Amino acid sequence: MDSVEGFGDGDECWYHDVQPGDEAVIHAHASLTRTAPGIYRLAANAAVTIEAAGTVTWRTAGGDWQATDGAIPAQADEVRIEAR
Repeated sequence: MDSVEGFGDGDECWYHDVQPGDEAVIHAHASLTRTAPGIYRLAANAAVTIEAAGTVTWRTAGGDWQATDGAIPAQADEVRIEAR
């Protein structure tokens, strides 16, 4: 890709022509892995926002559950999604 012209924040771009020696920079990543019903391990290097049909709370390594205020901080270890 020679230019990012035409791309805006949040736009997706899929690049499938990867060859040996090619370089790529991934600025942010996040993943959720279900560890128990309604509980997920969060791995992220940036704050994330989770939209769910239920109440979303988060905590760090065994700490107290905290209500989300929009974005969940990158240091969060677990996310809980409670059904409405």
